[in-house]
Amino acid sequence: MNSLAIIGAQWGDEGKGKITDYLGQKADYVVRFQGGNNAGHTIWVDGKKTVLHVIPSGVLHAGSVSVIDHGVVLDPENFVNEINGLKNSGVDISPSRIKISTQCNIITSYHRLLDAARETKSSQKIGTTKKGIGPAYEDRTSRKGVKCHHLLSREKLAQRLEGLLSEKRVLFEKLYEIDYPTVEEETERLFNLGQQIKEYVTDTFKLLSSEKKLGKSLLFEGSQGVLLDVDFGSYPYVTSSNTAYGGIFTGSSNGG
Repeated sequence: MNSLAIIGAQWGDEGKGKITDYLGQKADYVVRFQGGNNAGHTIWVDGKKTVLHVIPSGVLHAGSVSVIDHGVVLDPENFVNEINGLKNSGVDISPSRIKISTQCNIITSYHRLLDAARETKSSQKIGTTKKGIGPAYEDRTSRKGVKCHHLLSREKLAQRLEGLLSEKRVLFEKLYEIDYPTVEEETERLFNLGQQIKEYVTDTFKLLSSEKKLGKSLLFEGSQGVLLDVDFGSYPYVTSSNTAYGGIFTGSSNGG
């Protein structure tokens, strides 16, 4: 194995987690390249159930490094909960085994609130998980998003959140009529989470490029399936990223 991809051919319930877990034993790096914590892989090992939402399935194998690459939108609170759950199960969750790209876009409270409001108060329901994935991808494309490295600077984080909220205030107050955190509150919440995950944050572009040149093997783990691809799926009832093989080349630091 040098580079191999596990992609769902239908809706994402094809048993990808089991296959990734099996092949992850032989891979140096297991890489998530798209999606968010709306995806979920359930793995049973020695009678113990492990549910992973954003951390790649290869995390259960000591010889493999799990990478959350820049095409993923990351909810840092979910990530912290997930590593704590793995730690309680006896899994090694040291920063040497799990890497997060500095360029991941962050799912904020504003994204989750907007996602939920659209699903509950709009007549045009998509059937999202209300976890903020779609709105986070929207802000990524419109260049208003918060990147993972912004979490490490309180000042830069506050600036990004103010720009992100400038339009959403109108939606929250006038259209959906819902409460939302102030920029100060959200800055404090996300900055504190950033302090908890900062040891996992790294330049994955440099990491994977150099490791591949050394002959290390990369296993790419897709979430969802091709029928949920934003371009090739059953639009508009799709996810907000490219779940097909092509998504590797735009969502990963080394896609081939």
